[in-house]
Amino acid sequence: MTTLADRLLPDGLWRRLHPLLPPPPSHARGGAPRTVSDRACMAAIIFMARISTPWALLPVGEFGCGSVTSCWRRFAEWASAGVFERLHEVLLDELGEAGQLDWSRVSVDTFSLRAVRGDHTGANPVDRAKPGSKLHLAVDGTALPLAVLVTAANPPDSTMFEALLDDLPEVRTPTGRRRSRPDKCHADKAYDNRACRGYLTRRGIKVRIARRGIESS
Repeated sequence: MTTLADRLLPDGLWRRLHPLLPPPPSHARGGAPRTVSDRACMAAIIFMARISTPWALLPVGEFGCGSVTSCWRRFAEWASAGVFERLHEVLLDELGEAGQLDWSRVSVDTFSLRAVRGDHTGANPVDRAKPGSKLHLAVDGTALPLAVLVTAANPPDSTMFEALLDDLPEVRTPTGRRRSRPDKCHADKAYDNRACRGYLTRRGIKVRIARRGIESS
C-alpha cells in the first residue's frame, strides 16, 4: 500500500533531492547520531508546505519523522544550505532541456500575506497596516515559477521589478544552450512606469504592461 509519505515524496523526486542535502553534523566531539531519516523529514516538510497548517499539528507518527522539533530543525538546516533553491534549479533544467518551459512570455505579479516575525516584514497597506510580507513572483507562459523574491509588505511592487527579472535563472534549452531572457513580459498597472518599461527595452524584452487610465487590467 502506498503511504502518504510515498505519494508526497516519490522515488523520482527523492533521487533528485538526496544528493543536494548537506552531510549531517559531525559527532566527533560527542552527541548522539541522527536516528530519524532525512527522507521522512523531507516528506513531512512537503506535507507542511502543501497544507499550510501550524507545525504543532504535524502528524509525526504518520511520517515517522521523530518530533516536530526534529523536523523543524532539519528544515531550517536545509533552507540555510540552499537545498530548495538548488532543487528548483535542477527541475527547471530538466524541464527546459525537455522543451517544457514557455519563454514566449514571463508574467510578473505579487501577493501579500501576514507575517509577524522574520527579516522581511512591514506594515501591509492593504491589510490595515498589519505586519506582513510580500512575494514577488515571475512565471513562464504556462505559469511555472521561475523566480521569487520576498520583501516586507509595504514597498511598491515596481521597486523589485528589475531585481526579480535579473533573478531569472540560466536554464538549459533543448539545444543545450542556456536561456534566462523571455521574449515578452506581462505585468499589471502597478508596474506602469518609465523605469520598468525602460528596463525591458534595454534588455530587448517586449513590453506588455497595462497602462493606467487606459486598460482595465
